[in-house]
Amino acid sequence: GADCEGANFYGANCKDADFRCTNLEGANFIGADCEGANFYDANCKDADFYDANCENGNFMGADCEGANFRNANCKDADFKNANLEGANFIGADCQNANFIGANLRYANFNGANCQNANFYRADCKNASFISSNCKGADLEGANLQGADFIGADCRYADFQSANCKDADFYNANLEDADFNGANCKA
Repeated sequence: GADCEGANFYGANCKDADFRCTNLEGANFIGADCEGANFYDANCKDADFYDANCENGNFMGADCEGANFRNANCKDADFKNANLEGANFIGADCQNANFIGANLRYANFNGANCQNANFYRADCKNASFISSNCKGADLEGANLQGADFIGADCRYADFQSANCKDADFYNANLEDADFNGANCKA
């Protein structure tokens, strides 16, 4: 892949662009239109996608450690097996996004829309979902140890077989949530 470390794509039209295996460490995608763009296996460490349109984007296997997706549109985006440790999704729209098997340790989803998002077997240790919309989200088998769901809407969410040890659900709406087989011991 190409070496675009620190590149400036501010407000750029990157719709359906192919960034597979590209080095985009620290790249600036603020306000960019990345709808349908392919970031498969790319290095997006510390990249800034603030307010970007990443709808239907492919981030499978990408290294997005510390990346900023604040207020980004990540609807239907695919982050399967991506490294998103410490990533910022505050206020992002992650509706129907795929985070299967992703590393989301210390990721911040505060105030994000994660409705029907798929976190199956994702590592969300110490992640924060304060006041987020996790309605209908699939967190089956996820590692949620120490995760924070204070005030989150988790109605109809699937927590089956999840590790919820030391997770905080204070004031969360857990109506019809499924915790069958989950480890919720403090």
